[in-house]
Amino acid sequence: MNGYAERPHYAKWEKYLKPGFEIMLIFFGVRGSGKTWLLRRKERELLESGVPREKVVYLDLEDPECGIRDEMDFYNRIEEDAGGPEGTYILLDEPGCVKDWERTARWFIENGAVIIAAKSLFDNIDSEYRTRIGALHWRQVIGPLTLSEFSDMRGGGDPETLLEEYYRCPGMAQDGWDQDNILGDIAGRRRVRRPEMLRKLLETIAANDGCLEDPEELTEAMGGSIDPRTVERYIGLLRESMLVYRAEERTLDDRWSRRGFLYVTDRTMVPEGDARMRNILFWELMNRSGCRVQVGTVEGVPVALVTGWDRPEYWRYVAFPYAEEWRSAEELLSIRDNYPKTILTRTDCLGDDCMGIRVVKLVDWLLDSGRGQGTCISNLAEAV
Repeated sequence: MNGYAERPHYAKWEKYLKPGFEIMLIFFGVRGSGKTWLLRRKERELLESGVPREKVVYLDLEDPECGIRDEMDFYNRIEEDAGGPEGTYILLDEPGCVKDWERTARWFIENGAVIIAAKSLFDNIDSEYRTRIGALHWRQVIGPLTLSEFSDMRGGGDPETLLEEYYRCPGMAQDGWDQDNILGDIAGRRRVRRPEMLRKLLETIAANDGCLEDPEELTEAMGGSIDPRTVERYIGLLRESMLVYRAEERTLDDRWSRRGFLYVTDRTMVPEGDARMRNILFWELMNRSGCRVQVGTVEGVPVALVTGWDRPEYWRYVAFPYAEEWRSAEELLSIRDNYPKTILTRTDCLGDDCMGIRVVKLVDWLLDSGRGQGTCISNLAEAV
């Protein structure tokens, strides 16, 4: 990979961001996923379209040389550089570094500014954060590269060769992506006393990718060297930084549940083989569904990944067709509804269905991901 992968499909909603719309778009993504590229791309497009230079303000609030330490500095900079918020496009990189930035941003939006922000900490679960921004914002979550994006970067090629290369890279848009720096940043920001335990927890989750979010079970898997309450807190930090994503359980036998399953962002941490392929499937579905992926279970046992709320679709990966294919088909058929069900196989299959369930070769499905879909935008006030 060379430099940044271009991810223009994530910018498709920006056409709705115009002065007077009173809305803010926030890109959330792990560091290195391409958020800064999207901001710089938007800056270039605005200038090329004729927007005056003083009305396009890009601020990297994580950079000490930016000189913005609090909300008043933020307010004064826009007044000085742009003459006020009306008609101003404000592009904010890592705004969370400035205390109470949301309050000033809201005032700017209500007075005619357009704001696009990029954050690497997914802290929208905080109720105070929601209150400050209110309903004036959308989110767009940026995940790892899809195989079709990876193929576009490489200029195409043999599908199996592309999948093999894709399988062995983290899948981030930035070349030289360094997860250790992210972990160090988390430890520093959140005052983690035992950063080595944070990494050990991440490695444990990756070794059991798709595992149940159970602090006591994870503590046991780590050898009991840490308290379950600390593990629970560390899971929150990993989710906040988007190194780990939580998929909610969707019970397919009419049972009620609030459980979740954990998936890592860096697939190279996941053991090679079926587990890593399932991680690839998970993130592909995240991309296609707008981050609306659940784990479907029957009597607590995962049987499929599920996309869609009202009209669900069920997805199941098998390493080899035939025997595993038939077993998977039987389990999917135990879900007694008529919504679409698909089995994805690593190798060629004899036909395109098994017991009436669609069967597709994984690499073909990944490359046919509908380039340009990206994740959809949803209101942060409605996000969990």
